[in-house]
Amino acid sequence: MDEFADRLAGTFVSAVGTIERDFEAGLPEWSRLAFRVAYSVLRQREDAEDIAQEALTKAHRNLGQVRDRERLRGWLVRMSWRMAIDKRGSEARRVVREQSASNVDQAAAPSSEEVALSAERSARLW
Repeated sequence: MDEFADRLAGTFVSAVGTIERDFEAGLPEWSRLAFRVAYSVLRQREDAEDIAQEALTKAHRNLGQVRDRERLRGWLVRMSWRMAIDKRGSEARRVVREQSASNVDQAAAPSSEEVALSAERSARLW
C-alpha cells in the first residue's frame, strides 16, 4: 500500500514539476499574454503591467491546481482578466468615493451668494 502511495505521489510531483518547467519556459509568452489581456480591460499601460505581474505571480504560486498542461493558457487568461476587472471596479468605486467626498465638502462650505443672502435675511429679521 505504501509503495502505491509513493508511486502516486511521485507521479503527482513529476506532473507539477513538468507544468512548472513548461510555465517557466514559456514565461516571456505568458507575460505578454497576461499584459495584453489586462490592457484590453484597463487601457492603461502601468495598471496593465501591474496586473500582469500579479497574475503571473499568483499563477506560479498556484500551479499545483492545474491538472492539464493544455489548460494553462486559458487559466492564465481568466486569472488576468478577472484581476483586471476587479482593478477597474475598485478604481471606479474610488472615483465615486472621491467625488462624493468633494460634493460633501462643497455642500458644507456655503457659497458667497448664500452668505450674502443669509446676512440680508438676518438684517431684515432684526
